[in-house]
This record gives sequence, structure tokens and C-alpha cells, in this order.
Amino acid sequence: MFSPQHKLTIEELYLPGQTANNNYICENFIVYPQDKEKYGGFIFGIVEIKATLKEEGEKIIQALVNTVKEKYYQQILSSPQPQRLNLETILEYALQKANEVLLEMAQIGYITWHKENINFIIAVAKPDIKNHETNLYFTHHGQINALLTHKASRGGYKAINI
Repeated sequence: MFSPQHKLTIEELYLPGQTANNNYICENFIVYPQDKEKYGGFIFGIVEIKATLKEEGEKIIQALVNTVKEKYYQQILSSPQPQRLNLETILEYALQKANEVLLEMAQIGYITWHKENINFIIAVAKPDIKNHETNLYFTHHGQINALLTHKASRGGYKAINI
């Protein structure tokens, strides 16, 4: 499906003591596409939730990731020409739907959270097999630091703070 040159990994870095805190959670994820979903590439990200009970944070992360995954790939699967879709627009749509789901969950009392307590980066990596490049589409919220490491054109690797 994808060339071996298009590898995607996420490495985690936790601050000492934060993982034992019951009011903090930080998780990363990668969604690997299957069949026709490959036209949408990989969805990946990291989500950090502070000053929120860990159980609440887990619900928020699960709802965020599941909604983005479902709404994003739903657009790919329903298109007669998925290779021509604007992935940035589709990602934006999926994020809007995830926001609606989280707001609805808060309104009915299923979760309790404050927008300022969530930090995330969610991205799509779409490998282009013809030219061996990967197109990246990012969104972020809050204060989060992430480094993108990639192969430099003159050899070696380069890191970019995204």
C-alpha cells in the first residue's frame, strides 16, 4: 500500500511525575489507512489534557480521535475520486465535527473540561509515491511543542519545531 520510504513514528516525552498525576493525561496516536482510505493518508497526533481528571481526559481523547478518524475517512470513502480531494478541507471538517461532539458531551454532562486545559497537534501525512515525498497538514491548539524530524536534501536529518 505505502512504500517503505514512507515510515511514520511518534516518540513520546513525558515530564517526570506528570504521568502519576491524576489530573494529567498525554497520549499520542497513529491511524493507519486501509484500502480506499489510503488516499487520505495517515492521521496522527498528540493530545495533552491538564487540570482534568484522568478519566475525563481519556473520554475526551477517545471522542476526539474517534470522531476525527470517522469523519475524515468517511469523506474519503464516499468520494468517487478520492485522489482529487483537498485533504486540508477534509481535516478541517473532521475537526469541526469533533469540536461539536465534545461540546455536546459537555452540555449533557458526560464530560467536564475547559478548553484552555487541552493542548494538541493533529496532522495528516499523505505519502506521494510518485515523487517519494510526504505532504503534511497540521492543526494545533494550546501550548504544545512537537518536533518534526525529516531527511534533509543533503543527507542527514533535520528537526523543525512545529
